[in-house]
Amino acid sequence: MTRFRTLSRHLTPSLFISLLALVIATSSGAYALSTLRAGEVHTRHLASGAVTTPKLDGGAVTSSKVRNFGLRLIDLGGKDHAQTATTSQPLAIPAGECRQTFLDLYNPAPPGVIGSLVVGHVTDADGGPVLSNSGVVLPTMISETSQGGAIANLVVCASGNESIPAGSVFHYQLIGPGK
Repeated sequence: MTRFRTLSRHLTPSLFISLLALVIATSSGAYALSTLRAGEVHTRHLASGAVTTPKLDGGAVTSSKVRNFGLRLIDLGGKDHAQTATTSQPLAIPAGECRQTFLDLYNPAPPGVIGSLVVGHVTDADGGPVLSNSGVVLPTMISETSQGGAIANLVVCASGNESIPAGSVFHYQLIGPGK
């Protein structure tokens, strides 16, 4: 009985709460660890910036796992920042036809340019629209010329008659081929 009186004298409310908190803290951590399967990691376990490209397994990120419109051109590996080419002559596109527009010549072709996708759009000199709803700018692929160079161009197509005035600006970017 003496032992119980000694223990009860030392068991103060603050000691009781501290011991209870210790038991809860240690058991909830064990519970959290026990709910994880082997090799499983949740977002709450990751430090900000902990997952980098070299740490991703090949095929870990697929198109089905990317939100629609979640990627931009720069995410696809653009080789060059935005570039522009200004037209010196007007470009008439008859209804139902397409016209190619020269943007740049690479001679000799630098490494990584061959196979690049050229994407872009056209505006007037002030950045306003040039094409009506019947006109579209199609991307092209850069291939090597017989002289060892490469030409970047875009194709403009129209379902109705379109005209791109002289002084219009093609804004474009190269997206390098995959490894």
